Amino acid sequence: MHRICSYVAMFSPSLADYFIQKYSEENDIVLDTFSGRGTTLLQSRLLNRETYAIDLNPFAYVLSRAKSQSFKLNEVLIRIKYWEEKYCKDKKIYFSNW
Repeated sequence: MHRICSYVAMFSPSLADYFIQKYSEENDIVLDTFSGRGTTLLQSRLLNRETYAIDLNPFAYVLSRAKSQSFKLNEVLIRIKYWEEKYCKDKKIYFSNW
């Protein structure tokens, strides 16, 4: 999810990881007041912190919102399969392994 999209002034997940681990503990609250693409939000979640993110940019809101959700692997795979089948049917593409 970290690579969901590029963004102006973005930083690496490893940088967020370093500061989150250095200045907080599990279950602490992390507030990112300029969430951008949600790197801090996602990394905080991965490190078991309670996370809040804010940004005035609507695009940043969408990116951060996507990274604030939890998904079950099976649900993701079912959804991917659905869209693959729909795409192939619409484009009349046939794959023997599907």
